[in-house]
Amino acid sequence: MMHVQDQTSGPEDSPGIIAEGVEEAVDAAKETLETIGGWISAHPEQLAYVAIVTISLVVAAFIIQRFGAYLQKQGPELGLRNITGRTLSRVSIAASVFAGSYLGVILSQAPEGVTASMLMALKIAAILQGAVLLSGFLGDIILRRSSRAQGGPGRFHSGIIIVNWIKSAIVWAVAMVVLLATAGIDATALVAGLGIGGIAIGLAAQGMFADFFAGLSILFDKPFRRGDFIAFDDFRGDVQEVGLKTTRLRALSGEQIVIRNTNLLNHTIQNYQRLRERRWELKLGVTYDTPPEKLGAISGWVEAIVEDMPLVRFERAHLVSFGSSALEFEVVTYVQTMDFIKYSETRDRIARRIFNKLSEETVVIAFPTRTLHIAPSEEDVREDNAGNDT
Repeated sequence: MMHVQDQTSGPEDSPGIIAEGVEEAVDAAKETLETIGGWISAHPEQLAYVAIVTISLVVAAFIIQRFGAYLQKQGPELGLRNITGRTLSRVSIAASVFAGSYLGVILSQAPEGVTASMLMALKIAAILQGAVLLSGFLGDIILRRSSRAQGGPGRFHSGIIIVNWIKSAIVWAVAMVVLLATAGIDATALVAGLGIGGIAIGLAAQGMFADFFAGLSILFDKPFRRGDFIAFDDFRGDVQEVGLKTTRLRALSGEQIVIRNTNLLNHTIQNYQRLRERRWELKLGVTYDTPPEKLGAISGWVEAIVEDMPLVRFERAHLVSFGSSALEFEVVTYVQTMDFIKYSETRDRIARRIFNKLSEETVVIAFPTRTLHIAPSEEDVREDNAGNDT
């Protein structure tokens, strides 16, 4: 095994330390190959054990790959079976060769130097294989989540590319650090340098990163989608595009509203598109000279009209107050549609039918009226009294 002498260094010394470590690793690899070559020359009969075990594991890896391909065809695209199949298909034949070689030298009771060398090779192959499997699995999960959004993965194509790039960079950076540590190379200075560089970049572009992660939050949490009608603060409009930095709306008055994702998520968002039904409260007033029998029948008339309408649920119709100029009814219904145009048309038809029914029954819809009583002046009173006396 190779050991690199510990030394105190800063991030600026990391390139020299890494180069020195890599050079020593290459020298150690040459020595390992010479040791393995000498053992094979002295014990050629032991290669049979290694070959048998290696071929067995290669066949097993091939079977796993074929089983993965089979699973990919059994479920929907990016379903759990499909993702499992994709992951199994990424099992490497090369990794199985290293695993078989290591088991083979163990069974053949090879010298400790050969066994240690094959173990090191197996660790490196396992790290690389693990990085491939993890990176591919996370990429499939990202595609699965984005495919559930309206428009499918293509709707967020640019965002998915960036997320996959960041995912791959993180996975492979961790894999390389583990690989260097496994090879006996001191990667502390490199990790420190990357950390300081990452902090500097993060501070310089914190606003951009804030919008980026807010965009990812919208992508995966999906508080709204393209085509939804939303309202926040004093703005209302249809969502036209959800980007990684900004979201664009088309306002009711026609103009486009562009808002940063960070600012958007800081507001309480009302998503009208996800309404299952819309509540409508209608105020209805009739005059005080309405006959009692007709006044008692108004609630039944309204209920019959509402119940006859499709996609409308009647809740109640009650006389609720004695107003200053009308007997006031309160009608509550639920229109079971997310389309605002259909909702408005349904309200219009219900209101017209109620008006026609009241007109047929000669029930007058009240409007604000006021009766003024003017007190006579003293002169008018005297004149009236004088007239009475005569």
